[in-house]
Amino acid sequence: MPPPTLAKRSHYILERAQKHRLWLKRHQLTLGTARVGLESPRCVKCGMCNGGCVWGVIFSTQPYLNDLIASHKLEYLSGWRVTKLREEHSRPILLAQSLSGEIREFRADQVYLAAGALGTTQIVFNSRPDLQKANMLETRQVIVPLWFRHAIASPVSGSTFSLGQLGLLLDHDSQQESFLQIYPYDQSFETALPNIIHSRPQVRNRIMAHLAVGLLYLNSEASPMIEIRAEHRDDYAELTLAGCSMGAFDHALRGPMHRLLHAAPKLDMWPMVPMTKPTPAGRSYHWGGQFPFSPHNRGGLTTDRLGRLSSWENVHLVDASTFPVLSPTGFMFTIMANAYRIADESIALRGSGA
Repeated sequence: MPPPTLAKRSHYILERAQKHRLWLKRHQLTLGTARVGLESPRCVKCGMCNGGCVWGVIFSTQPYLNDLIASHKLEYLSGWRVTKLREEHSRPILLAQSLSGEIREFRADQVYLAAGALGTTQIVFNSRPDLQKANMLETRQVIVPLWFRHAIASPVSGSTFSLGQLGLLLDHDSQQESFLQIYPYDQSFETALPNIIHSRPQVRNRIMAHLAVGLLYLNSEASPMIEIRAEHRDDYAELTLAGCSMGAFDHALRGPMHRLLHAAPKLDMWPMVPMTKPTPAGRSYHWGGQFPFSPHNRGGLTTDRLGRLSSWENVHLVDASTFPVLSPTGFMFTIMANAYRIADESIALRGSGA
């Protein structure tokens, strides 16, 4: 399904990219429209996407879960939170707590754990008092204001969606790979301007006519890790997270920023380097890798190709916590595809009696 109408700024960038497509290809720069999960015909173009769509137009797995529940292919138990699990004779047992505080055990043949990067870590550490710490990968996020010499009239009044509209992939398939998600306009751009500009609407509008913002994501190999430590208390683990901060001129940023500056004359998209701001550790929410898959060593915090830690046979981690590296591009569908693969292979393995 095609996205709603792009902003004028996005069309301008695409025209520049088309004009210089051979140069961009030669320098390993790929620019195109973002793959946004949006039901275009239902979009009212209110420009408030990043605050959460009140119309339910942005892609969510909730409708699919509702269909499975309605068709009785999935039994959903509302109001229960899994806190820990164990195996007895290779059969998983889950300990869950209700909103009222009731504790209950659930027994299963197989368990597929997909509680998100931190949720899965919490459950695993609750269940394994021998584990004390883990390293979590992140694709660190950097806010890059973008200046254009060519003005776009009244970007504020243009009715469009405010998700990232364009994506620029830099140095693909290399350790320096990074990804710039381009936002032509969002209300937060104006609020970030100095107060003295807010009191002068004409000046503000002139500035906004030249301005856009990019969110640059580094790959996990170029990003500092986040350390997770567990303090076990009363059979539960209290987690603390710590991650190194990055400066605007950090070594890992030099390559991507140099590439953006090199491409700036072609795209008329100039990164405002002094105003570039790496976000704090964990702010990108692109996390994973605490229990990475290892083809040679299944032990400690590593998992096999079915997402199993060494102490479990029928408990499978199926979210990004098993990824050995993280791409700077969005990887939600990669997580879903890997979860499907693990489910198919584990069910087939169980059916074969292996």
